[in-house]
Amino acid sequence: MSITPHISTETLRDESIVQIASKIKALARGEPISGIVDLKRGY
Repeated sequence: MSITPHISTETLRDESIVQIASKIKALARGEPISGIVDLKRGY
């Protein structure tokens, strides 16, 4: 798994930690998450 920042603005550390942890927990439960790169579509 690669985790990359979105750098169009300053990253808020505490909010980023919560978001990343939530996505990791959702993946562990087999739930879908947003922000997945679709290599076939090119983004």
